[in-house]
Amino acid sequence: WRSIENIPADIIVSGRYLFDLVGENKRILSEEQLAALPYDSYTSFQITRPGNLHYNVQGKSLMWNGIDSYIFYFLDQTVEIRQKNHLRKLLDNIPGGVGIYTYTDGKLILDYINNGYYHMIGSTRAERIQYVGQNILDYIHKDDVDSVRAALKTLLGNKNYLDISFRIPLSKGNYRWLRWVCAVVDR
Repeated sequence: WRSIENIPADIIVSGRYLFDLVGENKRILSEEQLAALPYDSYTSFQITRPGNLHYNVQGKSLMWNGIDSYIFYFLDQTVEIRQKNHLRKLLDNIPGGVGIYTYTDGKLILDYINNGYYHMIGSTRAERIQYVGQNILDYIHKDDVDSVRAALKTLLGNKNYLDISFRIPLSKGNYRWLRWVCAVVDR
């Protein structure tokens, strides 16, 4: 905590109110976030600090010797998030579409798709942002859904490669054929 909040080692923190030690511009959580922490479960926050440092903070309130107190767990995600951002920059410069999906419980969820995909279909990320986090099978032409589902089921077995074509909507009533060449990255 001292290193995250830049609290000097010679300052005694035990029994002191955190905001007396940390200036407002250096606080990880605001007074409002602290006040909203539940007593019965942990709440998770994604925090970005100056210097592009990323933390996952989980915290909860508790009464300790009659004093409002907090328990926090910090996970430094800076390296992981920087690596993910570098990968996305690389993927965004590939001509053609590259997507990352999760397939579970019969749903194909779009996690990420590169800018090349949007260029390829004549659209933009802003125009199609509603698809991120959605079941993509709901947006495939109704005559193609069953064949795509059947092909995806083969990936549930021990097949790690898929090549299939289907139609996606572009605008009201218009469709474009896509060819997916897929590989399983993680099971």
